[in-house]
Formats: sequence, structure tokens, C-alpha cells
Amino acid sequence: MEKEESTDRPHVPQYAVLVLQHPQEAKKNLGTARILSQSLVNCRLRTGLSWPNLQRAWGSPTHSRDWVVLYVGGRREGGELGSEEPSFKEVKGMVLLDGNWKQSKTLWWRNPWLLKLRRLVMNPSAPSQYTRRQPRKNCFSTMEAAVCAFERLGDDETARFLHTKFQNFMTSVGDNLLEPH
Repeated sequence: MEKEESTDRPHVPQYAVLVLQHPQEAKKNLGTARILSQSLVNCRLRTGLSWPNLQRAWGSPTHSRDWVVLYVGGRREGGELGSEEPSFKEVKGMVLLDGNWKQSKTLWWRNPWLLKLRRLVMNPSAPSQYTRRQPRKNCFSTMEAAVCAFERLGDDETARFLHTKFQNFMTSVGDNLLEPH
């Protein structure tokens, strides 16, 4: 019989997580970034528009060569965008942007140091299960994006843990609180 891990206490992932949250997103009732940051040890949630570099955003010394930024890409002939696929053995952390499409683009362009990070390109094949309206089919909640990133980096245990947390969140939201599509 497999031992099931409790989702009540923070999980220790193989990778550090930095969530850069747009200030307007922090006001949303159905945001998942806070749940993500409370669910993982070594996950930091930073709310703001810009930081001078990765170290300041993370809050302690680190090197950009050890980090990836989650990037939702498109498809083009010949496969995925982004030949910047990292060697996963070298990755120590990931950066996620939390906000709607416009807010995420604002975070991207106001933090030019993100361009120095290798991109972990995501091309989701399944639609989001999130309840908030999304401007594009390949938009995900921050928690769903983290699940995809951990799967992609090979940390399946953390991906399963976060998926369970997300499902519990969606169940607790209930039909009464869903935002219209």
C-alpha cells in the first residue's frame, strides 16, 4: 500500500519557485499564487511590477544560469518555439509570472533580467480547468502552470502534490463562486 502524502503541510520540491505577481492580481479572490507559495517550501511570492535582478526578486544570492522562466509559447512548423530548452540537471529554480495575459506581459517587459533566464517553453495540449476567464486557450492558472513545469522538469511527486492541492481548491470554490466564462 502506497503512503499518501498529506497536502496539509508544505511540500519540499526539487526546485525553488519564484512567483512574480502583478499588484492587481493580488486582489483577486480566485488567485492560486498564494496557495502555491503556501504549499511549497522554498517558494517565494513577490508582488510588484519590477525588480532590478533575480537576486533582488529572490531575496538572496543566486545565479540566473541556474534558473528557468516558464514561458507559454506557440507552435510553429518544426515543433516548439524556443531552442533555449534547459539541461534539467542544471536547473535549481523556476520563475512564474502571475497575472492575466496583459499583466504578465507587463511583468515580462518591466523585468529585462528575465530575458537572461532560459525559457521552459510550455505548449499545453489540454485546456485549463481554472474557473476564471482566459483570453487564450493556452492560458493556465499559476498553480496549473507550476504543475506543468514540475512535470516537465521531472519532479512528478511535486506535480502530483500540487495537482491535488489545485483539485481541492477547485472543489472548495464550488459552483457558486465561479466567474462567468
